[in-house]
Amino acid sequence: MPSVLSLNAFGSRIFLLVALLVAAIMASAATYFLISQNRALHDALTEQARSLAEGLSNGARLGVVLEDAHFVEQVCSGIQNLPHVLFIDVYLENGSVLFQSGDRKRKQLSDSDLSAARQGFMPGGEVSYAKDGEAYQEFLAPVLLDNHEIAGYLRMGLSTSDITRQWQRSLTTTLWVTPLMIIIACLLLYFPIRRMTRPIRALSQGAIRIGAGDLDFSIEVQSHDEIEQLATNFNAMAASLRRQNVEISNKTIELERSERKFRELFENIAQPLYINNLDGKLIDCNDAMVELFGYSSREAMIEQGSILYREAEQRCQMIDELLQKVEVKEREIDYVKLDGTPITALLTSRVRFDDHGEPIGFEGIIQDITDIRRLEDQLLHSQKMEAIGTLAGGIAHDFNNLLTAILSSAHLGKSQAESDSFSIGRFDTIINAGERAADLTRNLLGFARKGKGHIETINIIALVKEVEGLLRETFDRSITIHTRTDQDLWQVLGNHSQIHQVLINLLVNARDAVMQSANAEITICAQNRLIDSAFLQKHPDAIEGKYINIDIVDNGCGIPLSIIDNIFDPFFTTKEVGKGTGLGLATVYGIIKEHDGFLWLDSEQGKGTTFHIYLPAPTNAQERHMDTRGLVQRELTDKAADACAAVTHVLLVDDEQQLREIGAEMLKICGYTVFTASNGKEALDFLAHDLQRIDLVIMDLAMPVMGGEEALHHIRKMFPRLPVLIASGYSKASLDHPLELQKYEGFIEKPYTPDRLLAAVEKIIC
Repeated sequence: MPSVLSLNAFGSRIFLLVALLVAAIMASAATYFLISQNRALHDALTEQARSLAEGLSNGARLGVVLEDAHFVEQVCSGIQNLPHVLFIDVYLENGSVLFQSGDRKRKQLSDSDLSAARQGFMPGGEVSYAKDGEAYQEFLAPVLLDNHEIAGYLRMGLSTSDITRQWQRSLTTTLWVTPLMIIIACLLLYFPIRRMTRPIRALSQGAIRIGAGDLDFSIEVQSHDEIEQLATNFNAMAASLRRQNVEISNKTIELERSERKFRELFENIAQPLYINNLDGKLIDCNDAMVELFGYSSREAMIEQGSILYREAEQRCQMIDELLQKVEVKEREIDYVKLDGTPITALLTSRVRFDDHGEPIGFEGIIQDITDIRRLEDQLLHSQKMEAIGTLAGGIAHDFNNLLTAILSSAHLGKSQAESDSFSIGRFDTIINAGERAADLTRNLLGFARKGKGHIETINIIALVKEVEGLLRETFDRSITIHTRTDQDLWQVLGNHSQIHQVLINLLVNARDAVMQSANAEITICAQNRLIDSAFLQKHPDAIEGKYINIDIVDNGCGIPLSIIDNIFDPFFTTKEVGKGTGLGLATVYGIIKEHDGFLWLDSEQGKGTTFHIYLPAPTNAQERHMDTRGLVQRELTDKAADACAAVTHVLLVDDEQQLREIGAEMLKICGYTVFTASNGKEALDFLAHDLQRIDLVIMDLAMPVMGGEEALHHIRKMFPRLPVLIASGYSKASLDHPLELQKYEGFIEKPYTPDRLLAAVEKIIC
């Protein structure tokens, strides 16, 4: 038999539905048949009982009227012998028993039974059972006279065993015939249903293939009805889906390519990028973002939740502003790294919207400008210090000219005061005040980087030991002094006195800072350092190379953050009036910058301060240059020695009239013949006409019309053997290298005294 499972689900449901319907019909028919047959058997039994009752009633009527039991027995004996008649009872009209057959016990007739019998034949009621278990049914009928009066009653019990056996046979036959008929009906229905559902099965299989993504087929259905039309529509849908799939596939490839490009750009761009939601919680970011904020991985940063602002309310303000303006560009924001390091960045951000135009978050790019801001601050500071230095240098230069006139006049006045002690005392006062003023201008020139002085190779180890010895002799004994230096410490190319001054200035400040400390300590550390790119990231003002690092460390009171940016400004001091000029750290700054070094400090109030000094180690080219300068100096000394003792005529060139007059007077007192000129052009004109009368030129550098440097250049070309002594308000180190190579014979720094001037002249001519 074909299996129902060979049908599809729809066909199976139809088949099962029809099978159930057939089974229901068959079962109903069988049930109706059994019920009808049972009723017919009982009706036949009732009719038989009625017929027997009528016959007995007529036959036994006389015996009942005469109350002759024997007669009645004779009449009933023939019927009593019938196999299905179990008993016959005859009653008189008053209900008394006239005749009873059989040994079965029967219940007594009630008044209601007699009343019902008076109405006519009463069919049997409920089935009763005899002692032997045989089922029977009772019937009660009246015995009527001719005038239809009731003479008595007839009660008869008929066995139901025969009809029960007949009904059971019918039931057995029905129970096996009915399923057989159902099976035969299902078999007859299966093939038509299968044929009818074949197009639906084809549609179902096609739908399954379409659902699985297989669109390269067509459904073949030829039923010439709605199902065929449905199949045609399915085929059209599959073709449309094929076209759409191709379009979707192409668009998907484009989207994947675009997404890949975006992701590559997002991941590889050097600028930090981020995406977050409306609450500011981070959703995604690139590696540059992770690196900027110091996280170990992107996942760790996203898990952290949000970008750290230096001020929490700034984050809320930025979110509110973005929601109002949709976009902000290059807004300067202060952030904080994971380790607490502050950074400054430019934020460009905009709101992200969904397909319905509702804001769902933000995306942005962050440009770290911390180094730029630091460089700007350093540039502004350098420009400020340069401007102050230029101003200080100009003031010092002019002040030196004035001091030269004052000191020279005071010395001359003192030498001519003879024995007037009062006048000599006054001149000494003027000279002492002038010398202190000269020291002040030298400090100003040091800050203004207008002089490195004599350049030599400095042994830092020896310098530190020298300074340490000085400190132990002069500082309070309660201050503990430590020194640590590398044994193979590189040397420094610079001015020994100025580097010595740097250390002394910083150590004096350290001493003042630790005076109130319980365990006052000052430490001097010196070590070799190689400055690389990693170091430059933290200190952009440095330059790669070999440096000698000197640290001055104290555990004093520290420097307040509010003034730390001003400590290198000239005349800025926190000391009491009369205890500091405000030029100590300014001079340190100027000297270090003049030596092409750099410095910075770390300070924390209540814990102490560390000044970090970095001085470049000399290169091979610088060492060769030092050797060249030595050769040039020896050559100049030899030439000057040849001209010794022949100088009697001096040309003094200076744009300050007072200096010309004072200088000429000092030289004349010593026996020199002096000529003067107010600028370089006048000096060249004089030499062009009276060269034979001049043995030495004393010349300032900063002059109008033609300065000393240009004039010296012409003198060396026109009069190569004429000795020249430079007298300047700037230091010797301020001269450019080309000027040094023009081979002037001497240099004297203003303000000078008569003794120093004469010594400089004699050094050249002798």
